[in-house]
Amino acid sequence: MIIAWIFGTIVFIYCLFVLYLWLGWEQIELGEDEEYLPSVAVIIPVRNEAETIRPLLQDLFGQTYKGMWEMVVVNDHSEDHTIQVVKNEFKGKANCHLLELEGDEGKKAALAMGIANTQASIILTIDGDCRVRPEWIKAMTSAFSNSTQMVSGPVGFTNNAGLFHQMQVIEFASLIGSGAALIGWHKPVMANGANLAFRKSAFEAVGGYNDSTTASGDDVFLLHKIAEKYPDSVAFARNEEAIVRTQTPGSFKRFWQQRKRWASKWKAYSDGLTRAIAVFIFIVSLSMGALPVLVASGVVSLFTWLNLLVAKSFFDYFFLRQIVKFSGAKMNLPAFLLLQLIYPYYVVSTALFSFRKTYSWKGRKVK
Repeated sequence: MIIAWIFGTIVFIYCLFVLYLWLGWEQIELGEDEEYLPSVAVIIPVRNEAETIRPLLQDLFGQTYKGMWEMVVVNDHSEDHTIQVVKNEFKGKANCHLLELEGDEGKKAALAMGIANTQASIILTIDGDCRVRPEWIKAMTSAFSNSTQMVSGPVGFTNNAGLFHQMQVIEFASLIGSGAALIGWHKPVMANGANLAFRKSAFEAVGGYNDSTTASGDDVFLLHKIAEKYPDSVAFARNEEAIVRTQTPGSFKRFWQQRKRWASKWKAYSDGLTRAIAVFIFIVSLSMGALPVLVASGVVSLFTWLNLLVAKSFFDYFFLRQIVKFSGAKMNLPAFLLLQLIYPYYVVSTALFSFRKTYSWKGRKVK
């Protein structure tokens, strides 16, 4: 009985947390200043993007933004013909620049080089395998107010069929939605570097990426530093035109490597709220994963497990449905239900494997 009460309390607190996220999502300010036309630099760090970079560049050439802007591609030691593709696309375009990263390597070094080589007041970062709408720059810059130092943008997936893809859509929506909702409460915890905007002055004021100790995390650690120095200065662009789209990892191996890379940075978090949320989600996942085992052992009744699973799933569904709909996808019920069963084991496994010293990223072993 005591064990059942403990698990019930954990799930109850989790449901309150999801309700808190839902309320945070609902109160995100939707104000847009279309008259704000700052100078913008779109920084694109690339490594082995020969197959994906051309569509993104063509999307950017079609931007409707009326202010001054430039595009800066920084090549991070690509081993394919990425450079030639970029050079061909940049021919005759004065506002497009290609830089070569020498000596240093990694996404942070590429971003830092691009930022150092522009005088634009607003920096927009995006990955080389993404796609954007014509209003993307306009939608991201219009989310700035006078006090805003950083804008976190939404990221979604392009349409792919299959149950594995649908599960990734829902799982990724939980990350984007949670980060956006906490920004809605003025408690920024997560952001995605595939769609991030910030003032160059704020980047320089907090020291950029200089004190970051992990290869991953260019987005989150910068978010934390800016939020600490400039309280209530982070916004979320809740605008469909601001959505950046990318492909889901096509195989489980690629998916696993990506998630290990993301999880590897949690050990370096100094923000107390971020660490607390990470630990809490781990505890919830460990609890939900342990329940079927305890049912099979006769420690917990099947009735208790099913009731806790239904309660958790109910709150998850109605929060995630909004985020998935906003991203332009549909909530696939079979994928959601299957994810409810396997997600706890995925979270626990990812957390444990994040302690490994290396992972693979675009043909490079990263520590």
